[in-house]
Amino acid sequence: GDVYKRQDINTLLTILRIYLQFIPSATYKEIPDIPLYDHLKTTAAVALALYKSKNKEKPFLLIGGDLSGIQNFIFSHFKALESDKKAAKRLRGRSFYITLLIDAAVRYIQKKLELYDFSVLWSSGGNFVILAPNLEENKKKLKQIKEDINLELYRKYGNLYLSLSCEEGTN
Repeated sequence: GDVYKRQDINTLLTILRIYLQFIPSATYKEIPDIPLYDHLKTTAAVALALYKSKNKEKPFLLIGGDLSGIQNFIFSHFKALESDKKAAKRLRGRSFYITLLIDAAVRYIQKKLELYDFSVLWSSGGNFVILAPNLEENKKKLKQIKEDINLELYRKYGNLYLSLSCEEGTN
């Protein structure tokens, strides 16, 4: 089914990253600065959006996400005067946990919108950007996704919130 196709394409993307992340995409330039992997990944994301979008004037839906409350979450149990040797480990652990939360949110959005790994243009530091087809159903799903994720974050942590927005884009 479609799940297996998605897994196969995501596996291919991983293989391409391994072998092409240090190969320049444009060797005819004086200083080639974009890896072939990034060029192929972005091209695939654009092609998918163009193929699936029904809106030919604005085929792209750029989705941005930002996790708010990160500093309070990371430092909530940290005491500045405390000479605890484990404090640095706890801070690194909480920072890593934020990375896992963002990854989970991105995966959830990918699953709900039926996207591939190449559609995630960027995910780092509590932020992410996803390129999706501009479909009304995707916009509706994003509203529900935002509610679902934020309800879960509120239940578990209280002070974390995912700000999620989308913008239509043209060629």
